[in-house]
Amino acid sequence: MVQSEFDERGARLIEETQNKHQMLKAQKAEVSSFAEYAKTLNSVKLNTEELLTEKEYIKSLYGILQKLKIDNPLMAEIDKRLQLQWELYLMVLHDGETFINKEAPAMLQGLDEQIKTLEIEAELILRKISQADSPYCNPNTDHKCIIPLVEDAKKKISELKETMTMYSDWKFSITNNYHNLQKIQVVQTKVDARHDVWATLQTVSGTVQTWQDTKFSEFDTISASAQIQMWLQTADYLRSVLPERDRILTNLDIKIDNVSKFVPLLVQLSSESVKSHHWQEIHICMSEMYDSKQQLYVSHLMTSNSSKTKTLYLVSADKR
Repeated sequence: MVQSEFDERGARLIEETQNKHQMLKAQKAEVSSFAEYAKTLNSVKLNTEELLTEKEYIKSLYGILQKLKIDNPLMAEIDKRLQLQWELYLMVLHDGETFINKEAPAMLQGLDEQIKTLEIEAELILRKISQADSPYCNPNTDHKCIIPLVEDAKKKISELKETMTMYSDWKFSITNNYHNLQKIQVVQTKVDARHDVWATLQTVSGTVQTWQDTKFSEFDTISASAQIQMWLQTADYLRSVLPERDRILTNLDIKIDNVSKFVPLLVQLSSESVKSHHWQEIHICMSEMYDSKQQLYVSHLMTSNSSKTKTLYLVSADKR
């Protein structure tokens, strides 16, 4: 029983130390391979104490077998190979640590320089899209022209951050410390906000136009109210990121405000308590002839005339 355990565990430990020996022989000075090697070395070092405990246990099994006068050439060979392989394992472990200590300073300096270069590139992108006189900050810029540009900027920053994160992971493999990526995170937040304010502005404009072209009988006031709430929340968030008095955000606020002031009116008019005589009064205040068969569109009710809007509110609120 003891002999079989010695044979099995001895052979298994020899194989495991051989595998780790091979893993640590592949020393490469290229930064990604170096980082992977450092990661492997750290993993192997963490496992060394466990392997040593296993080696000592196997050695004790061999001692028990010798006391029981159970010995044969195979057992002696296992013991000899185990000792030799352990010495080779410790040697390659030492060589690996020497290699890391020698090459790490240059590798880390190179990584820091590459990350710094990418940070500068990201800052230049942010500066370009944040200039007050640039198309990115001009509310008169055509949506169709600016959306692809802000999408490209957002994509580029995302790619830069992904690369910097990879470099940071390599740095962690070497030093057990990540690089501080706060700068690129701040830049990404601001670039994303510039993209999102334009994207939201485009969405609001398109959605409102769709609403206006919708028959009022088919208009979903609940969905519209929920959509406006989402726009308001988005605008509130963007206000916390974009510069104060940002012209694109101001334009977005105006568009949301223009449509949101009509939603309570549309909700009231969609009530079943609004009868035929109410609709007659509504058409009168819109200076139109009333025809019960006529299809009324949302655009008819979203009038820009303040006095008409006030009258519509009064009529819709009067459910006599």
